[in-house]
Amino acid sequence: MPQPAVLVVAAVLALLAAGLTIWVTRSPKPSPPRPPSGPSIGPWRQSWPAPDPSNPPLELLASPDGTGSTCSADAPCALLDARARARELAASERRDIVVRLADGTYPLAEPFVLDSNDSGRDGFRVSYEAAAGARPTLSGGTDVRDWALVDTANGIYAAIVDPALDSRQFFVNGARATRARGPQSPQGWQRTTAGFRAPDESMAAWRNPNNLEIVSFREWKDMRCPVASIAGRELTMAQPCWKNVNARDPNTMVDVTWVENAYELLDEPGEWYLDRPAGRLFYKPRPGEDLQTATAVLPTTKALLAISGSIDNPVRNVAIRGLTFSYNTWLTPSSPTGYPMTQAGWYLAGDSDPPDERDVARTEGAVRVAYATDIRFERNSFARLGSAALDFRAGSQAVGVVGNTFDDISSHAIQVGEAAIFADRPSDERDRLDRLDISNNLVQRAGAEYVDAVGILVTYASNVSILQNDVMHLPYTAISLGWGWGTDSYARRNVVRGNNIADFLRVLRDGGGVYTLSAQPGSVIDRNYIHDQVNPFGAIYLDEGTRLFTVTANVIATSPRWLHIWAGSIRDNVVVDNFSDTRELLNEGENIVLAGNQEGLTVWPEAARTIIDKAGLEPPYRDLRSNR
Repeated sequence: MPQPAVLVVAAVLALLAAGLTIWVTRSPKPSPPRPPSGPSIGPWRQSWPAPDPSNPPLELLASPDGTGSTCSADAPCALLDARARARELAASERRDIVVRLADGTYPLAEPFVLDSNDSGRDGFRVSYEAAAGARPTLSGGTDVRDWALVDTANGIYAAIVDPALDSRQFFVNGARATRARGPQSPQGWQRTTAGFRAPDESMAAWRNPNNLEIVSFREWKDMRCPVASIAGRELTMAQPCWKNVNARDPNTMVDVTWVENAYELLDEPGEWYLDRPAGRLFYKPRPGEDLQTATAVLPTTKALLAISGSIDNPVRNVAIRGLTFSYNTWLTPSSPTGYPMTQAGWYLAGDSDPPDERDVARTEGAVRVAYATDIRFERNSFARLGSAALDFRAGSQAVGVVGNTFDDISSHAIQVGEAAIFADRPSDERDRLDRLDISNNLVQRAGAEYVDAVGILVTYASNVSILQNDVMHLPYTAISLGWGWGTDSYARRNVVRGNNIADFLRVLRDGGGVYTLSAQPGSVIDRNYIHDQVNPFGAIYLDEGTRLFTVTANVIATSPRWLHIWAGSIRDNVVVDNFSDTRELLNEGENIVLAGNQEGLTVWPEAARTIIDKAGLEPPYRDLRSNR
C-alpha cells in the first residue's frame, strides 16, 4: 500500500474522531473514448489427459504402517519406500506410475520431498493419490495426551510435552485454539524508543516474560514483535523486529492491539499456552470438551511436502490427488525477526540499516513448489495449517491447482511468486513463474492467524488463470494480483474470471475483493461476483501503478465502493460494462476508460443475474461446497 493513500486515510480518521460523517460519493472523471471491443483474452488452462486405457498405470500401494517391499495390496510399503520404488520404476517403465496412499495419518517429522529424481519421464507421469475411498492425511502434528487439572478455580489443564517442541498453533478436536492473549485495544500503553511502556509493572513478574508478543493492526498490516525484556513498566522489543517494523511509512507499530503468549493471559475458554522451559502445555477447555477423550494436536513440523528441482533439472510430470495436508507450524514470528509486515504476508527479515528491499521475505508454505513444471494438485484438502498452505516459488511453470479445498489456514491459502527487486524481470526465463491454472477451488478462512494474508496472492507471474473459485470469509483481501508500485515486470496476461468472492475485509482495511499492483499487459478481471464486503474500500481496487487491465462484466453487491482508483500512477486501464448496486466509486487515475457501467441497481438485469449464477465453482466441483 503506497504512502500517499495513508495520508488520505489519516485525514479521514481524524475527521471521524471529531464526530463527522464523511462517506462522500466522488464523481468519476470524464472517460476517454471507449475503444472498440475485441476478442476476449483466453486464460491459460492446464491440459492433463486422462490415463490411456490401452496402457494402464503401474500401481504401488503405501500405508501408514506399511513394512512391505513390493508396495502391493498384500505387502504395502511405507511412504518413503514407495517413493524409492516409484523412482526406480519411472526410470524404466513406459507408462504412468501411481502411488496410492491407503487411509490413515502419515506422520511427518520433516517434509516429504519430491525432487527431479521423482519426475515422470518421456511424457509419462508419476502421481501420489488417495486409494479408492481413502482420505490419507500428511500430518506434521504431535498428539498431546494425559491431561491433568492444575488450576481448579480457573479450569486450566496441563499436559507434559517435550521441551524441544515448539509451535504457534494448537488444535482440539480439529478446532483451532487461541494463543493466550489479553484484551483487544488495551488502555494505558505508551510507545517508547525501545518498545512500549505498560500501564503497570505487573508483567515484569510474569513467568517467561520474553515469550510475550505484541500484536498491532494498522490499516492493511498485522505486525508482531517479540518482547526481549521487561524492567518495571518498560518493555524492550526484540531486534531486528523493532527496527524493521518501524522502518517504513506512517503505518508502523504505534498501538497495541493485544498482548499475546503468556500463562497469565490464559483466562478464556479455548486459549492455550506452551511453557517450553517447563515442558508443559496449558489449555482452558471450551464448553463440552473432555480432554481425556479429545484429539489434541500440537503442530511441530514446518513443511509437509516439498516439490523442488533445480533450474537445470526441474521436477516434471507429477500429480498430487486426494490427499489432506494438516498440522504444520511456522516459527519465524516467534524469533527476534518477528513479523514486521510490509504487505500481504511479506515482511522485512534482514538486519540492514536502513532496511534493504532485498530483505523482504515471504511467509513460508506447508506445501512448497519450486523449479517444477507440469505439476498438478487436484481434489486435495489443505486444512488446519500454521503457515501459508500452497506456496509456488521461482521456476514453477505449467501448474494446475484444480478442485482443492483450503480452510482454516494461518496465512495465505495459495501464494504465487517472488517479490524481491531482482524477481520483477529475471534474466533467465526458467526462473519465472508462468502458466498457472488456479480453478474451481474452495478457499475460505485463510488469514486465521496472520490477518494481513490473502486468499489467493500472486506477485510477479505471467499467464496466471484464477477461474471459477469460491473465495470467502477472509480478514483482508480475497485475490491480490501484482507487486511493486508501478513496476514494468514480466507479469502479463493474467486473468481473474468467474470467481465468487464474498465476506472479505472482515478485520483490516485498504484492500479489496480483487486488488492489483503494477503494469500487467493483457490482463483481465471479468465476470466475477463480488459481494458482502465488510470494511470500507473498493470491491475492485486498482492500486499503485496498475496499468493495462481490462475490468468488465463484474457484478458488485453490498460494497461501500465498487471501484477504487486513487492515484495518477494508475493509468491506461479499461473499466466497462460492470454492474453495481452502489454508485460510489473513486477514479483519480489517468487515461481510464470508464463507460457502460450500470450503477445503483436495485434489481439485477438478466446479464448480471447470469454472471451471478455462473460465478464460483462449476457443476463438477460444487460438491466442495459441502465443506463450507
